[in-house]
Amino acid sequence: MPKVVETQSKLHQLILVFIIFSGFVKNGNAGKTSSFIRSEWPSIDIPLDNEVFAVPKGHNAPQQVHITQGDYNGKAVIISWVTPDEPGTNEVQYGVSKKKYDFTVEGTVRNYTFYNYKSGYIHQCLVDGLEVIIIGELLFPSLQSLIYH
Repeated sequence: MPKVVETQSKLHQLILVFIIFSGFVKNGNAGKTSSFIRSEWPSIDIPLDNEVFAVPKGHNAPQQVHITQGDYNGKAVIISWVTPDEPGTNEVQYGVSKKKYDFTVEGTVRNYTFYNYKSGYIHQCLVDGLEVIIIGELLFPSLQSLIYH
């Protein structure tokens, strides 16, 4: 008999939880975060023949150049780029004044294949020990002069 009472008690608890939960779902406001409604105007895409998509001139010219944060304190950046035809150099020259590149760092070069696809040569280079520039409350690495070499 105690097992039947225990089972009925658990069943009553489950029903009570279901009733309470269904009340929240019915009266909830899920999915509505603000009164903003996006307009229906069509977006304007950049045409594929636009000059921004043109392959850079010159044999094995670097493409898809990216600069990303390289550490947590803002004194380093990671520079990555792709060369299409051959590995080329994996060095970045940089300096603290224009046209005077006193520092050089060497990075890595990789590529990969996936079935019939063969990637370009993906370069990645960590430039660290940079000075920090403070603008308002934001910290930026000082990138006065960075040049791919």
